[in-house]
Amino acid sequence: MAPPPVRFTTQGPVRGPCSHKHKNLESAADCLGEDEALCFTRGKHTDREIFVLEGPSRRKLTPAEAQAVQEHLRRQSAGR
Repeated sequence: MAPPPVRFTTQGPVRGPCSHKHKNLESAADCLGEDEALCFTRGKHTDREIFVLEGPSRRKLTPAEAQAVQEHLRRQSAGR
């Protein structure tokens, strides 16, 4: 049997989860960026972070994945 597909989500202790199961890291990064923008308009910052969903388990991003997120968000903000 094939392993379940990897998905991504965002969640924070105060903001809670985004409730999405993103198909790729870039869409999870976009979701995180949108939440940060919303929080920024309220004078705050998001406490959410991206997690990798692998079947029933959830893990934090690897350093390489975290770097990819930061680079994606920088490219997104440069394009605005």
